[in-house]
Amino acid sequence: MQQILRFGAGIKEYMEGFGSLRVTLPERCAKCGCGKFYRWGKYERNITDGANIYPISIRRACCAKCRGTVSYLPDFCLSRIQYAVSFVMRLLQWLLTDAGAVPEPADSQEHIRRRGYAYRRRFEKGESLWLTFLRGRGLGKILGNVRERCKEIFSKLWELWCQGELLSGFNRETGRHFMAG
Repeated sequence: MQQILRFGAGIKEYMEGFGSLRVTLPERCAKCGCGKFYRWGKYERNITDGANIYPISIRRACCAKCRGTVSYLPDFCLSRIQYAVSFVMRLLQWLLTDAGAVPEPADSQEHIRRRGYAYRRRFEKGESLWLTFLRGRGLGKILGNVRERCKEIFSKLWELWCQGELLSGFNRETGRHFMAG
């Protein structure tokens, strides 16, 4: 299980402040319902902003009864995706709304374009989940084909992301991580 850690700063600040980072242990285990957790170290993963790759550490906790683990993903990370949220959002903005500037990649432009289309397909595939999340925030019915609906859904999600409410709100209300496949 993963929980979003509202860090509110960038990758470099997270890396510098990781030693003093404190997390609140969960009240109940999602698997067995036990109320006792203990700290379970950390694991390493890479995150990229499109230009640089950073090795970061992720804090973990473990359930005392079933041994299920909880990872505390900082709010700039996505589950099972190496690219930072800001880069994925810029890719989706570029591909879905035609309003954003093409993100500047470190890799070849073709690699980024293919990655962007994969994220767009994943986004379009999860359309019903996005709609369920946004209906709880007052979004009415959306008409049109899949591409048009996804453009409107993305524009609402973009507003929430700019306000800092997208990732933690989505995780809290749906139990899933944003863009989880």
